[in-house]
Amino acid sequence: RVMSEYANGSHGQIMTVVFYAFGLSALALAYRLRRAIHLRGITRSFPVLLALAGAGLIASGVFEVERPLVPDSLEEVIHSDASVAAFVLLITSMFLFSIACRTDARWWRFRWTSTILAVAAAVAAMATPVTQQTGLSGAVQRFLSLTVLLWFLLTALHVRGKAFRSM
Repeated sequence: RVMSEYANGSHGQIMTVVFYAFGLSALALAYRLRRAIHLRGITRSFPVLLALAGAGLIASGVFEVERPLVPDSLEEVIHSDASVAAFVLLITSMFLFSIACRTDARWWRFRWTSTILAVAAAVAAMATPVTQQTGLSGAVQRFLSLTVLLWFLLTALHVRGKAFRSM
C-alpha cells in the first residue's frame, strides 16, 4: 500500500503526524542551515526550497487522501500534488546542500553521506511511479521516506556537532 492510504486506516492520525513532523523538520533545517554553511551560486536557493518542501508536507497532512476507488476530490488533488512537489523539492535541496558541503570545511566530511542519501532518494522517487502497478510502490515510498528521514537526522546531528558549537 502507498503510504498516504494509511491515513484512512486505524492509524490515520499517526500518518498525519508523520506529515507534520517531516514538514516541521524541513522548516527547522531550512532555518538552521541557512547560516550553518557557506552558500554560493545556485546552492543559495536550497534553504528556500527546503522551506517550501516543509510547507508542502504540512499541506499533505492537512488535506486528506481519499480511499482507493473513490473519485478524486479537491482535497485528494491538493494532498497528492503537495506530496509530490514536497519530495521533489526535498531531493533537490539535498543535492544542492551536498554541493554546498564541498566548499565548507565544516561540512567536508559530510558531503558523501549527503550525496549518497540524495542519490538514493532520487532513485526511489523515480522508481515510485514505475512500481505503481507491481505492488512495490509502497515499499519504494518507505525507502524514500527513510532516506529523507536519515538525511534530516544526520544533518541535524552534524550541525549540532563540535564544529558548530562556537557559532
